[in-house]
Amino acid sequence: MKSITTTLTILALSALTAAATGPEDQAAGKKLLQEYGVAMVGVWESEITLNEDAPGLGEKGDKLLGYGTIRMILQNNAIEGSYRLGEVSGKSLTVWDPASKQIKANWTSSDGSVGSATVEKDGEQWVWKGTTVLADGTEETGVTTIHVSDEGNTHTHIGADR
Repeated sequence: MKSITTTLTILALSALTAAATGPEDQAAGKKLLQEYGVAMVGVWESEITLNEDAPGLGEKGDKLLGYGTIRMILQNNAIEGSYRLGEVSGKSLTVWDPASKQIKANWTSSDGSVGSATVEKDGEQWVWKGTTVLADGTEETGVTTIHVSDEGNTHTHIGADR
């Protein structure tokens, strides 16, 4: 089983940015989506330490177990995710958006929250930039850096700018 170590309050799946202008760049964008997918695909188990109070999940310092499954779908043109964190479950879909020339992710959770993000590749790590709207209408933004190690079997997520 793969593992994730994180200090995030909310799990998010996301996407990467590419400056693309023509058909060759569109193909390069799809290739980056597939590269991101290869890094993310799998059955994951995580231990999450909350770095702030998270209504419905726990209080700052609590440790939660999370589970997720990520797979490529639609002839490797999209990434589908499902996850569970405590009592909250959710689904995500990540795709290459040719209009914005970015890979974008959208997700929704059983607690009524919805979100979207983009991800940039920064060297050997991925950087998520996203917004989640909670069921009560509160909006949260954040940046998460994902370090991939152990031949892709371990991810460390570090959240900031929340």
